[in-house]
Amino acid sequence: MMLLSPLFAFTQTGNVKIIADSRLDTLIVRHVSFNKANTQVNGWRVQIFFESGNNSKSACYKSRDRFLELFPLTGSYITFTEPYYKLRVGDFRSRLDAEAFLQEVITTFPNAYIVQDMVNSNLF
Repeated sequence: MMLLSPLFAFTQTGNVKIIADSRLDTLIVRHVSFNKANTQVNGWRVQIFFESGNNSKSACYKSRDRFLELFPLTGSYITFTEPYYKLRVGDFRSRLDAEAFLQEVITTFPNAYIVQDMVNSNLF
């Protein structure tokens, strides 16, 4: 024979008073404003163009135009680090997401590969 004791739940109502240092509020405000100002985080992009030379700038912009025709909703970013023009696309939080996108673009841009980069966090 099994004995079960009744379970009772007690609830209490009342007021809670939090006593905290006023500097804590200042730190919270600073933290929020810092995060609003810094919208980039570590992430991943797909680099679809990387070239140097006489016509590399125009070739980079042509590649970007071609990319935007196929993927108009995906961000594209051209950078110049002497002597190379680079075209990186996408803002991915994880490498897995970048891998999936790479599979979409690899047929059109066969030299594409994944790179780690600072990405826009407001797009997640």
